Amino acid sequence: MWATERLHVKSNGDDEVLDLTRKLQDAVDRHHLQHGQVLVFVPGSTAGGGHSHVRASLLGPSVTLPVEDAKLVLGTWQQVVLIDFDVRPREREVVLQLSGEKS
Repeated sequence: MWATERLHVKSNGDDEVLDLTRKLQDAVDRHHLQHGQVLVFVPGSTAGGGHSHVRASLLGPSVTLPVEDAKLVLGTWQQVVLIDFDVRPREREVVLQLSGEKS
């Protein structure tokens, strides 16, 4: 099973931290993903040489999470967050790719 979704989240910029964990688990539930993985990718780099781009490049634009028994595999206090290093408010697109076995 393969599926791609796009989330759109509004950010105020200036290092705002947005928790995406619930939205990711909702996608796992919606696609009935039992075992597999979710790739989370944010297009755009807030790039071009400014300090925002350098900080964003240190974290990277993506993370891949395992899914086991229809749940994201995360530690007790772990979350998946988007940190917007841009200096202004904007809407961010987050691309999810889900792959694996359906329940």
